Amino acid sequence: GEGEGEGEGEGEGEGEGEGEGEGEAPICTGTRLINGNQSANNNATLDALLDGRCTTFGLDLSITGASDLTPVEVVVDVQRDLSISSSQATNSDAMVSLRQVGRDLTITSNGQLQRLVLVGLESVGRNLDIISNGNLVAVRVPALTTVGGDITISTNGQLTTLEMPLLASVGGDIDVIGTDLCEDDLDAIVGGLSNFAGVLTAVNNGPCP
Repeated sequence: GEGEGEGEGEGEGEGEGEGEGEGEAPICTGTRLINGNQSANNNATLDALLDGRCTTFGLDLSITGASDLTPVEVVVDVQRDLSISSSQATNSDAMVSLRQVGRDLTITSNGQLQRLVLVGLESVGRNLDIISNGNLVAVRVPALTTVGGDITISTNGQLTTLEMPLLASVGGDIDVIGTDLCEDDLDAIVGGLSNFAGVLTAVNNGPCP
């Protein structure tokens, strides 16, 4: 009787644990560290590098020319620079695991990108640069609290939505140039900061309703 009870208890516990894990992060389990600077210039290289496993990069990760960003769903942490450029991706919805970037996060020259959503990103150690993404309409970073350096959002002419509701600290300047954002919304973001060491520069942006 006792043996059966123990077996049932263990089985149920394991099942529940797996279920919870799948609900929170169905994409991958565990975290491995890849050291050295890494780069990928197509999805095949990216798939081979990541191999569907939760991954922290000890140095830089540079992604150029990806057809979409689905493989990046397993990237949890980049301890130095993360750059995504010249991709064909229309959105970043797959990037649900990314929690932090240790230095610079650069999203540039992604001509098809319409929606940049980084649901789990909490901190950028240095600069956040979103530049020359001609079809970008919305940027949503709902968990971001800290940017250690500058925020530069430039030459994204279609951009009408910028959501950073938890942003509390920016260590440098905020430059927003050549977007369709209402500058009142930018003032509201700056007004919500508890720590802001720089200045807001807003030039050639959109009209306010």
